[in-house]
Amino acid sequence: MEHVKGGSLRRFLRKRKKQDRKIKEEEAAVLMKHILMGVSYIHSKDYIHRDLKPENILLDNFRDLTSIKIVDFGLGAKFERGYASSVVDKCGTFIYMAPEMATKKRYSKVIYLVFL
Repeated sequence: MEHVKGGSLRRFLRKRKKQDRKIKEEEAAVLMKHILMGVSYIHSKDYIHRDLKPENILLDNFRDLTSIKIVDFGLGAKFERGYASSVVDKCGTFIYMAPEMATKKRYSKVIYLVFL
């Protein structure tokens, strides 16, 4: 298991708020790009995370916003190709849940990364 020195994205955001330093648009863009690249990689391996939230995104270094690690696959699932192209399970942290999941509609691992 890898040791990630920086801590969670949640901790990073709280620390910034406490210092009264807002996240700049450029920083948010870098974070989102790398988070979505990680999710895309997970999906390419036919897994879905199902509990993506700031606590489950770690930063190896708070000064390097590209150093993200996605963790805690306790609710993750193998996405079966062909058999079912979508899932119905409702799980995860409610406030971060996709609307489809919260309303028990079918959802899939499809993600569009148009800016990469």
